[in-house]
Amino acid sequence: MSDAGFVAPGGDPLAPLSRLSELPPLGPRESRPQLPDLPAEPVGWNRRACRERAAARDATADRLLVATTLRLVLGQARLGSLPANWRERGLRDALTSGRDRRIWVWWKVLAGGPRVWEPGAAEALGLPWGAVLGAWRADTLMWLRETQVADRSSVSRWAGFQVVDATDDEWESLLDRAHSGRWPERGTDVKGPWNVGFSAHMLRQELDDCALRYDAGCAAGGDDVDWVGRHRDRVRRWRFAGDRADELARIERLAREADAGRPPYPLPSYWLLSR
Repeated sequence: MSDAGFVAPGGDPLAPLSRLSELPPLGPRESRPQLPDLPAEPVGWNRRACRERAAARDATADRLLVATTLRLVLGQARLGSLPANWRERGLRDALTSGRDRRIWVWWKVLAGGPRVWEPGAAEALGLPWGAVLGAWRADTLMWLRETQVADRSSVSRWAGFQVVDATDDEWESLLDRAHSGRWPERGTDVKGPWNVGFSAHMLRQELDDCALRYDAGCAAGGDDVDWVGRHRDRVRRWRFAGDRADELARIERLAREADAGRPPYPLPSYWLLSR
């Protein structure tokens, strides 16, 4: 995350919110970004090398915590349960905890500035729900990419490219290479050593869930989208047979609920104020 707009301790932590009216609408990102190298960790065991190595690992941990925090926030935003003062709450809770790393993470979150999927942004900017939903998807994928970039043991590091943007064929090839032998019935059934194949599959399931929430949102907004059929096609590629069967059964149940007038992933009310 950029440090532009960083609020120094002692300053107004809500200052970034003043830039809300300047925020341009976002659309889904289609380009595949390069996977940048992480800084090399110093070698050797003298005091300086140990300090530098610890600092490098702390910086990586901070990046991962920021990404994880914002992915959780994005999940709340899509469900319609994100409070308007989520930034203030997050910073207040971090300060109350007294944990330096948590406080630093929330300073970084505040430095990022407001986003169009936050409560009140759509109304302030006069954005239609489609632009807000697209921005939500773009930011969700952006922070998934950041997690892959920052983690030295990520699937993307192992594969040598940003797998968040992989095609279906690339995913099939990756899963074939990442795991040999029989796949467990479910991700929760893994009892032995974890391997990159299992990590890759869990990431693929997370990406498929993001796609489902986007497609179902488009349908809830009135677009002609076969969100059920698209998700079926994605799930049929899953290697965890038990997870696959459970998800196919779940999507059929969600389809029946939608037919009965109860869409499973309605658009948040704070995205519809300018509809």
